[in-house]
Amino acid sequence: MNITEAFKNALLADATYAIKGSIATEPSTLLSELTERLGSSLAHYVVDNFDIDFNSIINTSEILGSGFDASVWTEKASGKTTGKTYVALRGTDFNIQDLLTDSYLALSGGAQDQIASMVNWWLASTTPIGEQALQIKYQVTTTTNFINWVEAPSIEGTGTLAGVNNISVTGHSLGGHLASAFTRLFGGQWNIEHTSTFNSAGFTGSRFC
Repeated sequence: MNITEAFKNALLADATYAIKGSIATEPSTLLSELTERLGSSLAHYVVDNFDIDFNSIINTSEILGSGFDASVWTEKASGKTTGKTYVALRGTDFNIQDLLTDSYLALSGGAQDQIASMVNWWLASTTPIGEQALQIKYQVTTTTNFINWVEAPSIEGTGTLAGVNNISVTGHSLGGHLASAFTRLFGGQWNIEHTSTFNSAGFTGSRFC
């Protein structure tokens, strides 16, 4: 990985903090949201060099959901796509669920709720419309305190990312932890060219398995 690619991954890991669910329905707000987060120069660089997949933005509920958030970007050059996709996973945003996730991560070694949300989002997004997407959940065995991943009821695929390939995964802090989990889980099914993590939490023990 060269310095230019490292810069792109770091920039998108930061940019995803600016992505709110409302952007999907109000694309014109993208530049202003990015400018507030990154400043004018970097915000214009992102808009000029990447297209965000508005249909794949996910902002799970900060109250009832896991707090998982992600955005997907496609690189472009001279107005045309290069075919390279960046999956940017957001880190701690100081809401209730993110702080609870961080606490659980510190105690158990894995952000299980958000990992499950990430897996379910990715499987639904990459499964074509009309086909059923596998979904998962985790259970903690009371006798051993060991985490078991089990199948949850499937849902219909959204197809928003069906056929995606040549992926770079990036994330900061909690997002870096999720990026590592993403690569460990999906690296054998999708062509993940690189995974970039910044000030990332790691894994401890066998909690991830």
